[in-house]
Amino acid sequence: MKLPTFALGSLVFVIGTGALVVNKFLSSRLKSSVLRSNLSSLLVVPDAPASKEIQNTNEGTFGHNLKYHFVDAEDAANDLWWNWSYQYRYLPSKRLQYVELEFASNSFRNIASFSALKDACKNFYSKAIKSFDFEKADKSFNEYDVWMYCSIDGFSTVTLEDDLDWKVACDYEEGEFEEDDILFFGERCSQMKEDRREKLFSFIQETSLVSTNSFNDLFWEKQAKGFFASGDDKWEGIGKKAKLDEAGFKDIFSSTKKEEQTKEALKKKCRENYEKKPEEFEKVLNEVVMFCSLRGASSLGDES
Repeated sequence: MKLPTFALGSLVFVIGTGALVVNKFLSSRLKSSVLRSNLSSLLVVPDAPASKEIQNTNEGTFGHNLKYHFVDAEDAANDLWWNWSYQYRYLPSKRLQYVELEFASNSFRNIASFSALKDACKNFYSKAIKSFDFEKADKSFNEYDVWMYCSIDGFSTVTLEDDLDWKVACDYEEGEFEEDDILFFGERCSQMKEDRREKLFSFIQETSLVSTNSFNDLFWEKQAKGFFASGDDKWEGIGKKAKLDEAGFKDIFSSTKKEEQTKEALKKKCRENYEKKPEEFEKVLNEVVMFCSLRGASSLGDES
């Protein structure tokens, strides 16, 4: 059976048989993937207490763009949930020494109580979004921390990096692939300058673009809820920020057709943008990361 190939910018992903496994993080490129896999597969986590998503946000912040995914850190009614997250998410990750590694955020290194965890998450929610800069692509904050400890979803959302046992076709000779690998060599792939390709490679890893496969439906349900207007005028939808005709997000946000205001419509648009050619992908990159990733923005202010 042949599985689909994903192309991101100048990078082309080749997927081998059996690469899609729910909650199995298959990337061998980052140590963090292995540790998150351990957290996801080895822990028996009790059901989380009831909680409310972020209630009050400032537009232009991480918490605003992803409000439906995260637990409110101001309402004391959520304290049972925060204590649960501290006991069953943070402390186990500390025992696995995740928080001590170089790629872990400093904000989560020395948490000693659920209230301190809540404060750290609240701080992340308030971070301002910024536009992407190639020169700073490798200085982005580690978004996995805030998703692991602060989100309703938890750490089970599967990104393209973790979901796919991929290879970058540019970097291999044709004969080096296995017989059942799907080969796809992107246009201009061999012509890209090494330093630029490496920067884009690093950025794609860090942005955590979310897989559009069905096992991420919980993520996409909340993402669509945040993208589209609520219908009762209480939430305008972050889709109002879509401006680029090339990306297509503006079209589905403004559509009056119900079938175009669903999680499936948003997933489809994200997938279409993932597969764009290099020069096309760079033009829409900021909107793709805003609407299709774990980050809600291509760069954050006051990074730690």
